[in-house]
Formats: sequence, C-alpha cells, structure tokens
Amino acid sequence: MRWASAALILVSTTAAPAVAQQPVDTSVKVSALPSCGSGVDENARFVNDNLFGVRVRNLHHHNIFRFDSKKAPWRPINGFRETLCGRLAKYYVATEHDDQKEYDWNLDVTPSAVFAPSMGADNIECEVTPAVPLRTNDFFPPKGTGRPSLLLHRNICVYGPWVRDLGNDDQREIHPAEAIWWRDLSGGSAVDVLLIQDAAIHRFTELADYDFDEDHDGQPDSNPRWAPWVQYPHVEEIAIPFRYDPATARYPVISIETPRARQVVTHLLSELADSDDSSNHRLRAAAAIAAPISQPILVEVRENVTQHTGIQFGDLCRAANGVINGNVRVLVALGRPNTRDAGYLLLRFRTSSGSNNPVLHQ
Repeated sequence: MRWASAALILVSTTAAPAVAQQPVDTSVKVSALPSCGSGVDENARFVNDNLFGVRVRNLHHHNIFRFDSKKAPWRPINGFRETLCGRLAKYYVATEHDDQKEYDWNLDVTPSAVFAPSMGADNIECEVTPAVPLRTNDFFPPKGTGRPSLLLHRNICVYGPWVRDLGNDDQREIHPAEAIWWRDLSGGSAVDVLLIQDAAIHRFTELADYDFDEDHDGQPDSNPRWAPWVQYPHVEEIAIPFRYDPATARYPVISIETPRARQVVTHLLSELADSDDSSNHRLRAAAAIAAPISQPILVEVRENVTQHTGIQFGDLCRAANGVINGNVRVLVALGRPNTRDAGYLLLRFRTSSGSNNPVLHQ
C-alpha cells in the first residue's frame, strides 16, 4: 500500500508579524483541497484494521535498493523496507557476534492473514540491537533474566529492511527493525510505538559494510539515492489517518505521551518542524464548511513533550460528501552524526474526540 502526497494549501490563522513565526493553529483552504481518490478509504481501513491505526516509514529511504550488507550477508528481497504484523511467537537475545557488539532482540513473528500472501506464512525473524539503556525494559527483558516478553503471543507490528540472511539458510528477516508497535497491554485503546536505531557496529552504518554489486554480475553498481540502512540521524514518519465529517461536527483528538527517549534530535532538523507553534496542534478549515461553525477544528494533536516530535498534516483531500480525509504526520529524528550514538523514542498514542458544537454534542 503506497500513499501519494497531495499538495496542501496551508495558511496562518494569525496575521504574519515582521519576524516570521509559526501560527497558533494550522489552517487549510477546504475549497482548494483535491478530491479524494478511490483508494483513500481503503488505505485508512487497512491501517486501522491491521496496523493498530498507525503506519511507520523511513522518511527519505523507504527504498533500500539491492546492495548486500556483507556481514551475514543480508540481501534485500525486493529493495524496500516493509511492515510486518502478526503474533509474537518467540523472543530471545542473541550476542554471538562480538565484532559487531551484537545484542540482538530476536522477535519471531507469525504473519497475520493479510501479510502472509506477500511475506509468507512461516515465522519471520525481526532483529535489532538496541542502545544499552534500552536493554532494561519489561517488553523485551534483558538476556539472562529468564523473563518472557510481555508481548509474547500478542500481535505486534515491525518495520525495517526486508532481507534474507544468506548465512542462515536464506532466512527471511526484517533487519534491522526501525519500529516496533503494539496495542497497550492495559486493555485500553492506546498504541505504543518504539522507534529504534540499530546500535551494532560494522554492520549497517558505513559504506564499507556493503557490497555494491546490485545485479550480482561481478561489477560494482551505484545509485545516487542509496544510503546505509542505518543513518545518523535516522528520520522516521508515523502517519495516523483521520477523517472529519461536517455532518457530525466531531473531530479526532490524538494525545501523545513520551515514556522513554534517548538521543532524539528532531528539533535540529527544520524540515521536521511543527506546522504550528504549540503543544496543542489544531488543523482548522480556513472558511466555514458547515454553518454556523466558523473555522472548525478538523483534527487536534496534544503532546506532553514537544521537542521530540514534529507534528504536521498531510495527504489532505475532500470527498464528494464533504468528508475531509488526511494524515497526522509525526516526524522523529534519532542519533547524533558526530558521535554515532544510537537513539530511541517510545511514544504512546491515545485517541478520543472533540466537538465543534459542544451544545449539540454533549
């Protein structure tokens, strides 16, 4: 499932001052939005039904081409990072490769029915070496404790390079995992998303780690858009589909908590900046679309820590019945280039709703 980004016409809700600054809220000219294509509802349903309502992608390098990582070697299957969702069948920690400073979480995942046709029905191994401070947690307990993962036999999603380990019977893997997410274990509707940067060495970060014979004809190839599978910083996009129906005047409210964070450098990259200047990010219609409501809120995002994420709005379109669809974009950068110090960020998303007409919708 791929998304095509629509051009947005965003305007400030406040008069532009002499010194440029972000608006209090983000506004969109509804009349200028493109019409929604036939796949918009299908994409949103797929994300909501199969991915816990969020989709993760590497912002600049979803494509990994076909260059092998030498160590295993790991060979790309189709030249892309992929998402896998299914049941966590097994968890253990592997530390065999001292030369890589390996401490791999090994997550054996049984693909769910919707992923099995394209990725296979047998277990897929998902691996990543987390930074040292993250190795102590209850979801993926430290090696030697004997404690099982709290997520064992539960459904999870994993995103990262889709490869075969040629040194291990051509085993299919997502390696290294860049994101792992799951439904909150308390039984509520919250979703935990762990963005993670692989902390192993001599494996995925340097040019020397790769064999540049893409077509395996004995001659080196090149591609100007290629980049190592693990970068510093590592930039990820979490997309959360939303819809606003003016007939009900109710809008989604997404709350973001940050339980754990290390070496998050989002605030250093201007392209990841918030669409507006607040811990409450509201997307509003620039003109009334349902009288008597003036500039109704289409979606709202509330953060408890603002510097870790950039909040933007994208892929907006308007359906024939007036419903507005789009994605909340949560942007994150991990890891400092000068120190090669791996980062991670655990985010917790909760969804509720608000009303543009509280008198009618109490």
